[in-house]
This record gives sequence, C-alpha cells and structure tokens, in this order.
Amino acid sequence: MDKNVSRLQIETLIQNLSQESSRQEKICLATTSGMEFISIEDIIVCKADGSYTSFILKNKSPLLVSKHLKEYENLLAEQQFMRVHNSYLINLKEVKKYIKSDGGYIIMSNDMHVSISPRKKEELIGVMKRL
Repeated sequence: MDKNVSRLQIETLIQNLSQESSRQEKICLATTSGMEFISIEDIIVCKADGSYTSFILKNKSPLLVSKHLKEYENLLAEQQFMRVHNSYLINLKEVKKYIKSDGGYIIMSNDMHVSISPRKKEELIGVMKRL
C-alpha cells in the first residue's frame, strides 16, 4: 500500500511539473519598430485602442500593437488575466485595490484606475477571492 501511495505522489508531482513548464513565460509583440519579447509577468494592463492594443508594462514605456484586444484575451486567459471591461484586460496579480464607489473600479500596481463593467463585477470579485 505504501508503494502505491508513493507512486501516486510521484505521478502527481510529475504532472504538476509538466503543467508548470507548459505555462508561457514570454509573449512576442509585433510593434511598428519590430518584434518585442516581453515577460508576461511584466504586463499590468492591456488597453483597447480601436483596432490596436496598448500594453502597459512594469518599468517600461507602453507598447502599441496592431491587433485587437480579443486576440490577447484568448492568448493570456491561462495566465491569470481577465477582461474586466470592453477596453481592459488586466493582470490579476497586479491588482492593488478594488473601489466600490463610482460604479466600481480597480487600482493597479502602477496606480492606474481601471473601470469595471457592471456585468463583470461579480465575476471579478469571485476570482479575486480565490487568488
């Protein structure tokens, strides 16, 4: 019985390690000047700007990319990012504070205020409680 328990623990460890290694660490963004390879953990907010997306990064200037926010929403869904508004995709790890007043908004780690869509408010609160 001890052998079965040990085997199960080893199999679980291997599975967890393989899942962890499959997580994407960097993303390639095509900008007007070329390709930028940025760490996903450096992204604070992605903001829709018409058919463009602006990436707000830690300790770097924003990057403007000529793709819709929806493409990055799909790409970053597994990386603890959430679309909280039609114009905003946020890194949940970078949320500093949630403010109920004025319809509800979030303050990010860089002190940026991000509006929350009324229909996304409950989902966001539920996700944040699980973090």
